[in-house]
Amino acid sequence: MTTATKSKLKLSKTDKVLLKMFLENTGSSLCDSGGAYGYHYDRNAKRDLVNEEPAVLEWSDGHPRAIFRTFHWLRKRVEYDAEMQRSFMRFARRKDKWEDLWFNNMQDFVKELVKTQGAEDHGEHNSYNHESALDQVIQFNEFEISGDLFVLLQLHNGCDMRGGHTMPIAFRIDEPGDLNLSADATIACTRRDDPNQKRWIEDSDIQHLWRTDDCYHWRWDGANGSQGGKLDLENFTITTEKYQQYAIFVDEVGVGHCPLCGSPLEVYTR
Repeated sequence: MTTATKSKLKLSKTDKVLLKMFLENTGSSLCDSGGAYGYHYDRNAKRDLVNEEPAVLEWSDGHPRAIFRTFHWLRKRVEYDAEMQRSFMRFARRKDKWEDLWFNNMQDFVKELVKTQGAEDHGEHNSYNHESALDQVIQFNEFEISGDLFVLLQLHNGCDMRGGHTMPIAFRIDEPGDLNLSADATIACTRRDDPNQKRWIEDSDIQHLWRTDDCYHWRWDGANGSQGGKLDLENFTITTEKYQQYAIFVDEVGVGHCPLCGSPLEVYTR
């Protein structure tokens, strides 16, 4: 058993399918950069994917960066569908399909479902093409049949984005577009005061949390009136002496502290 699959937790069928995807060897090509930079499937085999923190908050010059562990992010949002997977594999093994690319098979399978079962094709999506906090790129085709939502999901396990995607796997999802929300995050404090952080507001009743939907602009959740703009995290990154009381304190181990009360800040997924 690889390091990536060791866990004391009881894994669900979905967890096991996802872990297999993260370890899938998607090969290499003569023109890719894997020899210099490595491949995701190699790195994943050395990670403890199950027991990693689901989300990590890093800081650079007072600016936050949210990182979502893709395995944990997906396991909260998808459920493996064995019946749909069997249907897809029967389609992909047809004589006119079995030599085609996985991505083309994924598209063509959904198009056939539209014709034969009245499915609605919600299109193909790739997290590389928009802002995302995921630590690994996902690609998927979302579709709906009689009110049930599905995705055919691929991981990018290679090096260069032009190749190295895993075999598509069928999952159910709860909400349309749910896998497109990988840039949505919340930063909140733990309300454990730190003496190194000067207080800016003494009111303990206001919400000490910020949200983003693009990974960059963190807006205070609870903003109202003239206070709203003043409480966005961007306004706490100035570190001159005059504005030190407004600045985010990042300690020696890289933990950022709430500019309102001094408690450690943590990041959460939607």
